Amino acid sequence: MTDGEITENFAERIASAKECWEEHTTPEDFYFEAFKKTPFPLRRHKEIKGGLAELKFAHERNPEGIWLSMIVADVAGDASNLLSWIVNLADKFGLTIAGEVNPMRPLNWAAGRTWPRKADQLLEWYKKRNFRDVSNGAIRRIEYP
Repeated sequence: MTDGEITENFAERIASAKECWEEHTTPEDFYFEAFKKTPFPLRRHKEIKGGLAELKFAHERNPEGIWLSMIVADVAGDASNLLSWIVNLADKFGLTIAGEVNPMRPLNWAAGRTWPRKADQLLEWYKKRNFRDVSNGAIRRIEYP
């Protein structure tokens, strides 16, 4: 296989993964406490109705695959369900996932619902889901596989 064939195959896999993501999600503006007046353009999964995320494909921060910019759920448990779905998407198309760990509390978060206030708590959540901690100093970063 030539370098050109590898590149073409990669481009096809990225395009197919992005198309699959877009087919299974709908765009939605989502708000966080820290930025009450600034919406974040996330995508809500059609089957995992409480799960939203922003994925970037072959982004400069992860040119080998998917950059997980944000994942959140307004239904308990759906962030885990959506992350599993995203991992399956990456596996299906032979892509990596990378992202930074930045806990941001959604606007109007239920008072009794727990929230990982510290990056270390959220990092542990990712590690339980087979992500690796590739943090560099104060920047908390995760990768899969």
